[in-house]
Amino acid sequence: MRQVEYMWDGSDHISGKNDYGMTATGLYRYMLPSYRSMNFNKYGFPDEKRNMKYIMAVRQAALASGDQKQYLGEVRKMPNTFQEAIMSSAVTNTFSNLVVTLAERAELLKAGLADDRVVRGRLEWTDGNDSDVVFVPSESGHWLMLKEYTSEEQAPKWFKPNNVSRYPGMIIPHGGDTFGIGVDPYAKSKANQAVQSNGAIAVFRKFDPMDERNSDMFVAVYCHRPHSLYEFYDEVLKGATYFGCPFLHEDNVSGIEDMALSRGYKQFLHTLPGRRSSGITSNHVTKPRLISFMEGYIEECVDKIYFIDLIEELIEYDAEDSHRFDLAAAAMIALMMCHRSRVDGVGLWGKKDDVRRYEDIYRSFIDISVF
Repeated sequence: MRQVEYMWDGSDHISGKNDYGMTATGLYRYMLPSYRSMNFNKYGFPDEKRNMKYIMAVRQAALASGDQKQYLGEVRKMPNTFQEAIMSSAVTNTFSNLVVTLAERAELLKAGLADDRVVRGRLEWTDGNDSDVVFVPSESGHWLMLKEYTSEEQAPKWFKPNNVSRYPGMIIPHGGDTFGIGVDPYAKSKANQAVQSNGAIAVFRKFDPMDERNSDMFVAVYCHRPHSLYEFYDEVLKGATYFGCPFLHEDNVSGIEDMALSRGYKQFLHTLPGRRSSGITSNHVTKPRLISFMEGYIEECVDKIYFIDLIEELIEYDAEDSHRFDLAAAAMIALMMCHRSRVDGVGLWGKKDDVRRYEDIYRSFIDISVF
């Protein structure tokens, strides 16, 4: 199955071509979704709405039975995406105990729950690098954002895009109490392997006890592999400027900190307690902690996830082979950055048997050796 996935990822003729106009495999890819492959009329066109309704009904029946393997089998039998076609029933993935929970949410999103809430588009500087940023709706864009954050006119009164102050050689964010950003860079500007990881960004609105329904949730995501790391880092700075908040990046890949410092974004680099420098290192200590936060978040707040790409990555996420799940990684890093907003007596992400006091968490961060 892994070889099939490598072949698919390496045959991306839309955004995976090299400088010579070829994909890594030399092939193009095509996926015919099940809802377009049956119940044709006399003119040869499928009844897509009827087909989708039938497929969703079959899946919902499998979910209602509580049989996880039956549900996964139905998904593979009538897949609408490539990821559904290769979905494993081995139940060995990291969040396998939450697959049904995630799948139920995925089916609701596929049925159109988020169609009027999520907007695809681009973030653009208004007057060259490091100026204000605007969101431009575009079907070819790589940002997905909740509609209420796409413009100042759409935004709630408390949200102000570009909530920053500019001084000579320095930009100061003012939205850090409200937002946090997790960043998972990709390894190289150019890579020779067939499957190349993407750069991913996840923007999280921290918990607000005065607005529980619309806080404690991801409000924007980005997952794409631009031609160079410079372009990806520029997307990070645009996102941080637009939401006016710091970001926490995985520091296994160099460059983003240097670029931020050179352009006056020092105050945007988030440093965890006990660390001497910004960022977080992915290792045998931090990865279980990241997974624990996400597991707890799914249990508490899965109904607040509106991005189907994130749900699908969480369903397939494998901690032993995590380089393929860039958006899930960025989301977990965002939770690591924002978890302290939950330390108010309301609750804390994490399994019920793994809920720890804030002092214990802080003490564990003080030991810099774990990073």
